[in-house]
Amino acid sequence: LNLPVAAPEGALPKRGEIRATLAATLGDGLSGTRAWMRQYPFGCLEQKTSKAIATRDPRAWEEVVEALPGQIDNQGLATFFPGMENGSVALTAYVLSISDEAGWTLPADARARMEKALEEFVAGRLDGAAGAGLPDQAATNLRLAALEALSRAGKATPALIGTVKPDVKRIATAALSDWIGILKRNPKLAKRDALLKEALAALRARYTYTGQRLNLADEGRDNLWWMMASSDTGAVRSLLSVLDL
Repeated sequence: LNLPVAAPEGALPKRGEIRATLAATLGDGLSGTRAWMRQYPFGCLEQKTSKAIATRDPRAWEEVVEALPGQIDNQGLATFFPGMENGSVALTAYVLSISDEAGWTLPADARARMEKALEEFVAGRLDGAAGAGLPDQAATNLRLAALEALSRAGKATPALIGTVKPDVKRIATAALSDWIGILKRNPKLAKRDALLKEALAALRARYTYTGQRLNLADEGRDNLWWMMASSDTGAVRSLLSVLDL
């Protein structure tokens, strides 16, 4: 197959690139997703992190890593933009979890500060970040996200996990996936096998089938913008949480 290649008329000199991909089937790969994310124009820490990982762009990730120390507040929480006084528990947990999921490294000092902040949050010792004013279910979602991020580093201790008792039938799907991840990484936790069995059964009960499409029941509960979660991310997170099963 011969394809003539040339820069578009009027293109800037020595700029641009050619990308060639191979796919086993017409439905293979995430090229559309990556193309959309390459053009994603927004620039807070969450968006830059998501863009770098979605496009697997090491140069973009280097920029995130270089800027990160300047985007951590005095308590150790990540901030959406440099210079912001107060960080976010949800954002901190997100950056730690997604970078680990992608297998990409964060600066050791920044990572340690963020993990310590999440430990303090779950233990109820972080000023102004205890979920005050949030409904009980929302506060539970936040604590589970923090614990899931800590569990990836082996820092979700039984004492910290014991501070939350999620209702697996009611929490958002992303939060349920967090709970499953916490339990899977803590095999010595008391009643762990029974809790994991209950959580997996609750997840399985959420799946419904329409023709050839797999849906999640009651997707409305999964649209938690303040947790950077939606029904789409809930579905993807649920699949990631059971891939090894």
